[in-house]
Amino acid sequence: MSSVEESELVRLQDNITEAHVKAALTADEGSEAKLISWSVEDFTNKGDNYATIVTSVSVKFSLLGKKQSSSYVVKLLPKWSFSEDAGKFGLAVFKKESEFFKEILPVLNYELTSLGFSPLRVAKWFYTSLEKEKEMIFLEDLRPRGFQMFDRRKGLSVAHATLVLQELARLHAASLLLKARAPTEDLADRFTHLKTDWMTFSDSAKGMINGIFSAPLKS
Repeated sequence: MSSVEESELVRLQDNITEAHVKAALTADEGSEAKLISWSVEDFTNKGDNYATIVTSVSVKFSLLGKKQSSSYVVKLLPKWSFSEDAGKFGLAVFKKESEFFKEILPVLNYELTSLGFSPLRVAKWFYTSLEKEKEMIFLEDLRPRGFQMFDRRKGLSVAHATLVLQELARLHAASLLLKARAPTEDLADRFTHLKTDWMTFSDSAKGMINGIFSAPLKS
């Protein structure tokens, strides 16, 4: 990692404040949880192929007189210095992800659980900040549940690929259930960031994404 990249990484991590951590802890454990200490702990490396900076925050807190510990995965939006339009598109995608976790996922899960099905198998959302140049999303750290970083250069096994496809099917089924509640309503009017994608954002963004995906398909 170059010194410039290292400086950017440190700067983004430094944007995480105690106020952010407290907000995530309260959403996770409730207002009675009292933060004792916290620290940023990296667990990803250059080449892991993330579009954002992915790090984690380790916390120690007290709840009902007992000291406990936990951790959160934090996604930080980097600057896309190579293209102003790419940076705007990256921010749009970040806002879409935030809207999904905060607003869309709860109603999708309601559609499933109200019929006796389990909620979608995704990380829990705890907190989002969309302050300019300090955007971040706090999510559940899945590592304590046995999940591990996977080498992106290796293909998924049939079993893992099947799990992914089955969960995508449940996601689409839940969206159809939600749509059936108000068949004349356009969900893109209800969830405003749904309207933004790489096909509608701008010609340059469309060209950029086409270039990213066309090369692997040609190889």
